[in-house]
Amino acid sequence: MAIIYSYPYVSPSLEDYVIGSQMYSDGNPTKLFSIQSLVDLTSANIPTGPQGPQGAQGIQGAQGIQGIQGVQGPAGLTGLYAQTANGGPVTATIVETTIIGPGVGTLTVPANGFQIGDSFACALDGLITCVGTATLHVRVRTLAGVLLADTGIISMEATTNKSWLINLYFTIRTLGEAGVASISSGGLFSYIKNSGTNFEGYVLSTLNNTTFNTTIDNTLVVTMQWNTTSAGNSILSRNFTLTKLY
Repeated sequence: MAIIYSYPYVSPSLEDYVIGSQMYSDGNPTKLFSIQSLVDLTSANIPTGPQGPQGAQGIQGAQGIQGIQGVQGPAGLTGLYAQTANGGPVTATIVETTIIGPGVGTLTVPANGFQIGDSFACALDGLITCVGTATLHVRVRTLAGVLLADTGIISMEATTNKSWLINLYFTIRTLGEAGVASISSGGLFSYIKNSGTNFEGYVLSTLNNTTFNTTIDNTLVVTMQWNTTSAGNSILSRNFTLTKLY
């Protein structure tokens, strides 16, 4: 019989066999055992070891920084009234007469419709003709007659078919009946005279805290008044807009 170490060394596969002795076997105890059977026998009889401890939980990543919120855009202006045809003309009369023409929208804020801080702007422009001895009085009122702004009597220069304009602003300060409510009004009336190209300007600025009343309807009126009935005194408006600013 050859010496065992004289055989070549090889790596067995599961399909190979080894020679061994089977205990308690009748007859010849020498047997062939497959490698697969030995692996299965070993796996079935080696007890499962205890489960190892759970590994530590990983550290949670830091939350990213929230982006900066964008700036809210400004609210759009609210158009209230736009004149669509000429107003006037106020010609050859000493009667106080409105200069606002027909249009779309409304000139009225209903009773209790104001809030503190409500602010409005209006703009008018047109053409004016007057003699050198004329005076003009511009008033801004409510339809009920409450005076909001007043230029006083303006001594006019001779003017023939020249441009004029008015810019007006209003802010509600307090609410209530007459004596409690208040409104601040201001603006500028200007025109061009024949002997120059510069605007002649007259400032309006009034605080009414005595007769203004927010508990009733308030309708805006802008009037013109001449001092004589001369046919050479005439004013008309081409454009008028009323806008809510706040």
